[in-house]
Amino acid sequence: MKSQFYGARLKIERARKHIRDLRALLVSEDVQGSFHAIQLESDLDTGCDSFKFELGQAVPEESMCIVGDALHNLRTALDFVANDIEFAVTGQRTRSTKFPVFDTRNKLVDAINGGFKHKAPERVVNYIVDVVQPYETGDGTPIWALHALDIEDKHRLLIPHLQWQWIRNIRYKDESGEVFIVPEWAATGEHMPNFATGKRNVEVTDRGNATLSVVFAQGLPLGGRHILPTLSNMASVVSRTVDNIERVFLEVPLN
Repeated sequence: MKSQFYGARLKIERARKHIRDLRALLVSEDVQGSFHAIQLESDLDTGCDSFKFELGQAVPEESMCIVGDALHNLRTALDFVANDIEFAVTGQRTRSTKFPVFDTRNKLVDAINGGFKHKAPERVVNYIVDVVQPYETGDGTPIWALHALDIEDKHRLLIPHLQWQWIRNIRYKDESGEVFIVPEWAATGEHMPNFATGKRNVEVTDRGNATLSVVFAQGLPLGGRHILPTLSNMASVVSRTVDNIERVFLEVPLN
């Protein structure tokens, strides 16, 4: 027998597929290997060369759409829950019914009192307000952020940013032909510091492998947060919320 919120769970699973697709795209060798380039800069006083690391390309355009699709499916899963509850209580569905998410607790309560409390059992309404807390400063901050990002995605692409983590196994040789290896060079953030070789007339023979993180752009909700773990956490929060609301909804039979 299908669960009370079967449609919502289908949407969550679809979101998780998008997240898996995004992970496969971003960690692929073709993508990771093309993210960086190395330029040489010479110190005018010493004549020694330094490596300057640069981003070779932006995040693949396809990833922007995948992020938006994952967010939309998760947000829709919550709306499905609200609609399923309304149908079970009133016998009808209205297009205006959405899972309530607002900036503050007061706005949330006002909105629920204005409509949703007449479409759901009191125990469910109280659970959403007091436990789920789908507002910016509540325990439901991930749900608030999901809601805000989904709205952003309806109006513009959620262009992510790249942050350096590691570059490994750079090989270079100096003017005498001696070969050197930089096994690991670590930094965090959008700008990688220069690496001083202490050698002259350096030639890079292998630019190594770069590992970068993809984060939400500053100015967006959750700006600076790593996209993949953030999306995975949102999926877990939404799934847990659906499970718990179903449990509360079914605790007392409807009259």
